[in-house]
Amino acid sequence: MTLEDFYFIAQILAAIAVVGSLLFVGTQIQANTRGHRLVSLNMRSEKWLAMNEDLSTDPVLRDIILRGNVSHAELSPGDTMAYDAFWNRYASYIIDVATQYALGTIDEDIWNNYRYSMLVWCDHPGLREWWAESGAGIYAPFPRAILEEYFGAREDNQSTGQIDDA
Repeated sequence: MTLEDFYFIAQILAAIAVVGSLLFVGTQIQANTRGHRLVSLNMRSEKWLAMNEDLSTDPVLRDIILRGNVSHAELSPGDTMAYDAFWNRYASYIIDVATQYALGTIDEDIWNNYRYSMLVWCDHPGLREWWAESGAGIYAPFPRAILEEYFGAREDNQSTGQIDDA
C-alpha cells in the first residue's frame, strides 16, 4: 500500500466518523427536546394543580372568586386584592402556555385544548370588568395582547359558552 492509499482510507474513515458524530448529536438533540417538553408539561401541570388546589381547599378564596366573577365592583377592598392576585396568577399561566405554544414546545392539538379551557375559565362578566378597570393596565403591550383574548370583551356567541375557534 502506498502512502496515498493510506491517505484515502483515512479520509473515508474521517467522513464516516463525521457522519456518526452528526447522527449521535441528532439523537441527543431529540432526547433533549423530549426532556424539555416533559419538564414544561410538568411545570404547567403544577401551576394548574396549585390554582385548583387553592380554589378547592380555601372556601374564602372560592367565595371571593365566585362573587367577583359575577361582579367585580361588588367586592370589598380586601376581597378585591385576593381576586386580583388570583387572576393575575392565572394570567401568568396563560402567558406561559401561549408563549410555549408560540415557541413550538406545545403541539397544535394540545394548544387547542389549553386555549378552549382558558376561554371557558375566563368567561365571566366580573372578570371582564376587572380586566377593563385594572387588569389590562398592569401588563405591557405584548402580554396584554395575549390576555385580551381571554379577559377582554367577547362577542355574544362566546359569552354563552360557545367558543368560536375561527
